[in-house]
Amino acid sequence: MRRIILFTSSFPFGRGEQFLANELSEIGKAVDEIVLVPYYAGGNLTARILPDVPARIFVRDLLYAGALKNMVRIRPRMLRWYLEDLFARPWAAKVLKKIAVFWAQSEAVLRGETLRALVKSIRAEDVLYFYWGTDAVALIPWLRAKGFSNRIVVRFHGSDLYENVTGYLPLREQIFAKADLCLFVSENGMEYARSKWPKCEAKCRVNRLGVRPRDLSRRNPQDTSLVVSCSNIDDNKRVWLIAEVLARTGEPVEWHHFGDGPGRTKLEEVLATLGGSVEVTLHGRVEPSKIMEFYEARTPTLLVNLSRSEGIPVSIMEAFSAGIPVFATSVGGVSEIVDGTNGWLVGAEEPAESLAIGLRAALGELAAGGEARRHAAMGTWESRYNLEQNAKDLVAMVFGR
Repeated sequence: MRRIILFTSSFPFGRGEQFLANELSEIGKAVDEIVLVPYYAGGNLTARILPDVPARIFVRDLLYAGALKNMVRIRPRMLRWYLEDLFARPWAAKVLKKIAVFWAQSEAVLRGETLRALVKSIRAEDVLYFYWGTDAVALIPWLRAKGFSNRIVVRFHGSDLYENVTGYLPLREQIFAKADLCLFVSENGMEYARSKWPKCEAKCRVNRLGVRPRDLSRRNPQDTSLVVSCSNIDDNKRVWLIAEVLARTGEPVEWHHFGDGPGRTKLEEVLATLGGSVEVTLHGRVEPSKIMEFYEARTPTLLVNLSRSEGIPVSIMEAFSAGIPVFATSVGGVSEIVDGTNGWLVGAEEPAESLAIGLRAALGELAAGGEARRHAAMGTWESRYNLEQNAKDLVAMVFGR
């Protein structure tokens, strides 16, 4: 029986990982059973509706419930791994603090009933698939030390990979050494890992995320430029910079943002200082299906992404599947999806006035026509980010074919 034990951040709980449901719907056609193991609740313990697939889907209890007091239990092997991690890199107080937190979380998970029950249920033929390079992935060295020889696959995205952006991430050497296959959503991510941890080179493969095709029969061109953005609102995504840049274009623009986060108050403060040329709608967190319904019904002119760091944003894949060109910062793997045919790339450190000049030119070109860029956007999705094909490739890789 084909069974995948899938370790998630919070899915099917929480409010993130919306794109995982799409991938799960394809994986569920190729396996007999899927066991979801969420690490924490992600702010919401109400489970989302799971896709209707042939595979049986089971959801385990949370691995981590926040009991940092378990750090009083010291496991010599775990302590040694974290100390090796500490002395393998330039010492800094913030690294020591992060190591202490990660170690405490690991101890809490190892002493929890969820892991004990899960370990007893693992069969020799099960594949252990860690959807992120953080959280539960720290269990990999422990599982190997306990004698589990199951095939272990880890997927890396962006925030769980680039230490030059996020800072210290735990047990990288151990994880890359013990995993059987390391999947990356971008070429950029894979090359970063290979250069930083050369021993993992033979295990690295690219498997891109993907989205479904869209029904574009209801396309309804706008008289005014309709700009969309879709992301968390935080210091990395810099949604308030989008607001400032749109205002500086001086063009009449209707802007819709999908997503929420800790920077919402800052964004609202910035919006209060801007002029009236930009009509703004903040939708908050919205299910991907609702975003795509909006795209199909309203035909946005352009998607804007001004992040400091990215893997390859699913939001750009979704835009391309609906034939929406993209204006984005060239960070992480973004240049692998956005190019001079389907959008515009700009520098992450460009000042707002410079970005506004570029955005004004992009909106002007699209207002005058822009069909070539819309067709190129669709073509990029079809050739590289088609969910069905990428999920088939994923299943083949996960099971070692």
